[in-house]
Amino acid sequence: MATTGRWRQLRSRFPRSRRALVLEILLSIITTLLLIPVPLVARYAVDDAISVSNPRRIIGAGAVLIALLIAGELVALLRRFLMAHEGKIAIAQLRRDMIAKLHDLPISYHRTNPIDRAYEQIIGATTAVDAMVQAALTSVIPALVLFAGMAGVLLSLHWLTFL
Repeated sequence: MATTGRWRQLRSRFPRSRRALVLEILLSIITTLLLIPVPLVARYAVDDAISVSNPRRIIGAGAVLIALLIAGELVALLRRFLMAHEGKIAIAQLRRDMIAKLHDLPISYHRTNPIDRAYEQIIGATTAVDAMVQAALTSVIPALVLFAGMAGVLLSLHWLTFL
């Protein structure tokens, strides 16, 4: 079971994680702000532009939709790149720390335990932590921020649709 002390120890291995988390949330909010108008513009296109058969309005609404979607994807791509970079830095530091601990073990440990098995365990453990960090940074946090933004838009449009 993970205790507060163990979480602090794990957290100490990722010194830049607070800044990365704030940056992740900020970029997720920007992405959400770019995507929130999409249903509103789509509603305008369907309710107003198409109903009056005005080609300029239809093209304008389509252009705005495309611009919003492209801008949202560009910010999301930047967010994913930065988070992958931060995650890789943290995992590399964790791997270095674990190897340093392995090298600090007494010689008697190295005589009885094959070193290749220890390295395999280090690589396996850091790969698992890397997968967890990447999943959290690139999927979970942005999805929560996007859900909150879209829920707000749906509530403002029609509360029954939200339910």
